[in-house]
Amino acid sequence: MTTVARGRPHLVLQGPVGDLVAGGEPLEPEYDVVTEIWYDDLAAFTDEQRDARQRPELVAAVIADEKVLFDRARTRAAFAEDRVSDLTTVEVAEWSG
Repeated sequence: MTTVARGRPHLVLQGPVGDLVAGGEPLEPEYDVVTEIWYDDLAAFTDEQRDARQRPELVAAVIADEKVLFDRARTRAAFAEDRVSDLTTVEVAEWSG
């Protein structure tokens, strides 16, 4: 069985938040928690999902728990891959337009 490399929830600060860079109108966030779950690679995630489907009682327990904690109809997921950029060689003038 694959294990998660690491994971942690982040509570979203409440109150109107605008586009801090462009100075847009403040908006209420549509969510109050963002949870990161890290895997060593996409294959590890795929393996864990396969393993979970083989244990429907665990999937059912997670869904039951989520129904108490979250509005599952509004739950969203996103996948990201870490990339490292070397910005030490970029001239400041290039960033300022």
